[in-house]
Amino acid sequence: MSVQQYDRIGEAFEGFKSLPLMRYGEVPSFLGMVGDVTGKSVLDLACGTGFYSREFKRRGATDVFGVDISAEMIGAAREMEQRDPLGVR
Repeated sequence: MSVQQYDRIGEAFEGFKSLPLMRYGEVPSFLGMVGDVTGKSVLDLACGTGFYSREFKRRGATDVFGVDISAEMIGAAREMEQRDPLGVR
């Protein structure tokens, strides 16, 4: 079994979302394309550390489930959820 490329960076990947290009470019653009998630169930494929999964929950999604191929990314997402529970699975 091979190691996934993202397994090496785990939780450090979360910090990339705070870079200016991401924070002012990718994040608002992506959330704008997704639209209103209030009251909806969301399946976040390739969720990574759960950045968008958590944002969907903050924006009113009733049920959010994240899936990723990287065990390290999922581990980091679970740690963040444990530190600041929002109800993301």
